[in-house]
Amino acid sequence: MNKSLLAVVVYALSVQAQIFYVVNGLDESLGWANLQTQQSNAHAATLGNVPNDVFVVEEALYVVNSGFNSIQMIERAQLGTFFDVEVSGAVNPWAVVELSRCCKLAVTGYGSGTLSIIDINSQTVDTTFVTGVAPQAVAATWEAIYVLNTGVSFPEFGDGLLKLYDPTTYALLDSVVVGVNPQAMEFIGDEIHVLCTGNYDDESGAAYIVTADSLEVDTILEIGGSPGAISANGHDVFLAAGGWAGEGNVYRYDALTRQIINSPDNPLICGEGATDIIAMPGGQFAVTCFSAASLEIREANGVLVNRFDMSAGAGALGVWWGTSDADEVLPEITQDMNILSAYPNPFNGDVMLEWTGQLRTPNAIKIFDVLGRTVGELSVGEGVTRVGWAPGARGGQEVAAGVYFARFVNGPAGRPIRIIYVK
Repeated sequence: MNKSLLAVVVYALSVQAQIFYVVNGLDESLGWANLQTQQSNAHAATLGNVPNDVFVVEEALYVVNSGFNSIQMIERAQLGTFFDVEVSGAVNPWAVVELSRCCKLAVTGYGSGTLSIIDINSQTVDTTFVTGVAPQAVAATWEAIYVLNTGVSFPEFGDGLLKLYDPTTYALLDSVVVGVNPQAMEFIGDEIHVLCTGNYDDESGAAYIVTADSLEVDTILEIGGSPGAISANGHDVFLAAGGWAGEGNVYRYDALTRQIINSPDNPLICGEGATDIIAMPGGQFAVTCFSAASLEIREANGVLVNRFDMSAGAGALGVWWGTSDADEVLPEITQDMNILSAYPNPFNGDVMLEWTGQLRTPNAIKIFDVLGRTVGELSVGEGVTRVGWAPGARGGQEVAAGVYFARFVNGPAGRPIRIIYVK
């Protein structure tokens, strides 16, 4: 997903409700920080063994638990776990991304050298195929799935390989050799910026800039150090580069001029152990600091804007680029209000959602799919205790057969209810 494009779109909106989600690797928890309200929670949800990555969509978070070989789906608003899918056929799953064409996820298997495709509706693995040596990062567009094979087989560090696969047939479309140990990539305009970490010894970090259409290496920026994460907003590119001697390091370069602005010689300083990074509108960046157990928001010149405490081992970072009305007054809802039943379920026409207790003010129920995309919203009047939903009618768009979820839009509404639509 192109985070730069998302950031530009959101920046044009009047009010932003950026919520950052942090995977705390050492205590296996999920933390969050809301930039609009300045609230945070260092340990808001329990994750699985060795959590490695988080992918954020509209209403859901997908966390890779490498130790459990699983993908954990978490409902974003209430942070309750929907399900945990075992990535059978993969060893040490590393990163996850949503596929653009279907309700599926792609997951790299670092230890097995594979890519697994998960069907979220059935919560099963569709297929697993070998993609190369130690694949780590994965990205997807409508045209292709991009996989970065690091080429690392300890103690040997081979050349990295960027591979493109058809998102429907999974056939190999193209590939290009990049630098040593590529761990992350970012799409900037018609280019792919591949961040190569190096071998932590005599091979230093570099950014390989690849043209997306011809898949040729256009420029190699010898950055130095051992950067491991990359994010861009416009032409400002930020790299999280560790720093384990009391302070963390962030590097920066200009994607347009190819100028390296901050390198190991003059890094931007942050909390110890800069691990993951997200470029933000207006030139700011968010960075997780592993050893400092924190999430920091900083200006492009490194000046600290805000710091949020996280739990042990703050690592993978995701963001929800939501919007909200700062003056909005949320309707009242009883503390125990929850959708308790759906019938018939499965259904092929209408489904009736019912709850106990009565609303004291009007509210709404949102229907969303397994990828967190909203497919329907139902107005609920004061005093009502049930409401019906029909795909394609009464507040719902036409949808495919599959698994969906329903929950109240406002208030402490508990976990969503799972409904199954059949045709």
